[in-house]
This record gives sequence, structure tokens and C-alpha cells, in this order.
Amino acid sequence: MKILKLIAISCLLTFGVTAQSKMKQMKWTKYKTLFQIPKNWKVTSSTARSFIAKGDGVVMKIGPYKSRTATAKSTARKAYYSYGVIKKKRKIQEKYLREKKSGLKRYVIFGKGTYAYKKPVSRRNQKVTFGIIGLINPSTVDSLYVRFYWFDKDSTSRKNRKNTWKIANSFKAMK
Repeated sequence: MKILKLIAISCLLTFGVTAQSKMKQMKWTKYKTLFQIPKNWKVTSSTARSFIAKGDGVVMKIGPYKSRTATAKSTARKAYYSYGVIKKKRKIQEKYLREKKSGLKRYVIFGKGTYAYKKPVSRRNQKVTFGIIGLINPSTVDSLYVRFYWFDKDSTSRKNRKNTWKIANSFKAMK
């Protein structure tokens, strides 16, 4: 019986390490922010104005929003209303995330819409799911928004929703 317990504990510990190792740590020094993205995603742009990563059929963009009076909710909503890549948007879920010692206030919106960007033409007018995160770091005047979108018919749609939650929960303020 003790051997079975040891094997079970060993399996749990191994799985925990494996699950954790599928994400890689990222740092955006200008905005004093740490976060994680899946290891197989590729960073296509990392500048003072934006961070873009792509993988598994999802596009993720982080951008700054300066406002001394912004809240996590108002930042997420501003990102929602100005999201030009997606038309016919509708929200399906929105809520605050617990702080969990992250140092950031976070608000998440999930929704559905239609892809409206020019390229690729073959994807135009296809149904998409999107996620938006509004982030406020109380120790700076900057707030950030994070936008994700992926195509509904892709086989990775469920995985991308889970990854969006993982990424949203990974954001932390740098000390």
C-alpha cells in the first residue's frame, strides 16, 4: 500500500513539473510586467509599444494604455470597443480575476465575432472567439490590455481558451 502511495505521489509530482514546463516566462521591463506564454508560441514583435506572439492558431497582442483614472475593467472595455480586427462582436463572459499576490488588477472579457482583417483573405468573415485582459499596475500610471483571437473551427479552439486563462493568471508586477 505504501508503495502505491509513493508511486501515485511521484506521478503527481512529475505531471506537475511537466504541466509547468509547457509555459515560458516573459518579461516586459518597460511596463514592469512578468507573464507566461506557451513554449511553442513564437514572439513576432517585442517593442516598447507592443508585444505580439502567435501559436496554435491564436494571435496575442499586448499594448499600453496611459490613463491615471483607468481601471482594469475600463481598460478591457476600451480594448474591446477598439478591436478593429473583429466585427459583430458580442461578449459571452466578463469578470475580475482574483489578485493572488500578482500586484495587478485584472479584468477579463471573452466574446465571439467575425474576423474582419484583410489578410489572409481565406479567413475573412470566419467566426472567431476572442479574449481581452485589462491590467492595472497600481505602482505605475500605465495600464495594459491583452487581446487574443482564434478561429472557432480550428481544432485548437478549446486549448486556446484554456491558454488564455493560464496567461491571464500568469501576469505579475515586477518588483
